Amino acid sequence: ADYLQDEVRTRVERAPITFTLFLQLADDGDPTDDPTAQWPDEREQVEAGRLELTAVAEDCERLVFDPMRLTDGIEPSDDKILRARPAAYSVSIEKRFKS
Repeated sequence: ADYLQDEVRTRVERAPITFTLFLQLADDGDPTDDPTAQWPDEREQVEAGRLELTAVAEDCERLVFDPMRLTDGIEPSDDKILRARPAAYSVSIEKRFKS
């Protein structure tokens, strides 16, 4: 059994699950190619939006996550691993859909 799926389903039946997304903005000189680097807490943070989950998708096997599909005005970091992910995810999803 998938206890995490069960828990999410139970929670969302009671009320929507909400998240607030904040972006921390880099200053000149902040490393943008190392996801493990911590920037100082003083860096500006802006509220980017609110995500509200109201149901669990039943056909989630066909969903694809690609961190490089970005909204206009949002740029990816210089992280080489981030830039390599779409190719790896494409191979993974192709194999998943073939089975």
